[in-house]
Amino acid sequence: MKTSRMWIAVIASSSLMLASCNNGGGNNPTAVFDIAIPNVGATTNFSFDIGDIDPVAHRYYFTDRNNKSVDVIDTTTNSLIAQITGTGANAFAGVGADNAHSGPDGLNVIPGTSLLYVGDVNSVKIVDVSMNQVVKTIVVSNSGLRADEGCYDPDDQIYMISSPEEAPPFATFISTKTQTILTKIVFPDSAGLGNCDPAGLALGPANQVAASCRPGTTGAPSNFLVFDKTNGHLLATIPMGGGDQIVYVPGSNRYYSGASRWTASGLSPGACSAANPCTPVVGVIDAAGLTVVERLQSGNNAHSMAVDPNTYIAYVPHSSATAPGGCATCSTFLSGAGGVAIVKTQ
Repeated sequence: MKTSRMWIAVIASSSLMLASCNNGGGNNPTAVFDIAIPNVGATTNFSFDIGDIDPVAHRYYFTDRNNKSVDVIDTTTNSLIAQITGTGANAFAGVGADNAHSGPDGLNVIPGTSLLYVGDVNSVKIVDVSMNQVVKTIVVSNSGLRADEGCYDPDDQIYMISSPEEAPPFATFISTKTQTILTKIVFPDSAGLGNCDPAGLALGPANQVAASCRPGTTGAPSNFLVFDKTNGHLLATIPMGGGDQIVYVPGSNRYYSGASRWTASGLSPGACSAANPCTPVVGVIDAAGLTVVERLQSGNNAHSMAVDPNTYIAYVPHSSATAPGGCATCSTFLSGAGGVAIVKTQ
């Protein structure tokens, strides 16, 4: 691997950042409408995780635990066109006792192929979107815990995925050429970034790498951190934390965050509740000035999102306004039902 890529992979795994490697229809940023998802309605607790966009194929893919599937959205028509489910040993786990025992989880498009690599309980599953099938399961553990979120190194054709709930946590490195495990790195002393509890991670312009803090301590500052990836020096602390998945889009030179645990005070709620309600937003951050551009209202538990680099439209899965509890603004977000929100970011 390239040195900078390896540095990011190791930092992301050791601190579990991968829990973790101008258009868009005018200048009126706003949520436009929802794409309905089967079995997700006005009172559904919609359990989903990470998504990714293939800008060449004009597809958005995300992991849907309620339906035990990878859902496929056509970004030219903004419609759901498929739900990919496996069978037998290739079936996704679905909703378990908690996040650690649920899947599918993280998802990455492998550019130049028809393949997705998808984290699941005990494994990584390979999905071939040309056939809409799960074609292989790579077992990474037998603990019953998920392989969570990952990243892809196109230079060396290596996929890395973290298993943050394992004891000790570890990262698995998989060759996408042979679809076999190359090695695992175990992190017995991982301690994170103080009271940050980093979740999302994204490579930005030049030497930037960004992390979203989602502190578990009630009242702690909820920040978005930007580092120099060559030396780990902190470049900026931005009041836009509370997110899980974050992405950087070169065309807009902006970071985007699915900040499901953002609050009006900018302080962590710990966990969203009636006593400490969340006000979810899509956070938009200028990578040049390292300042907040927009905080766009979002839906309940909208912790993941992806941005189409052709249109700068964000695709934001979210749960219904009523489940899970603890959202102060979700009753006024679109229809209040769960689904995938189409959000114009500029």
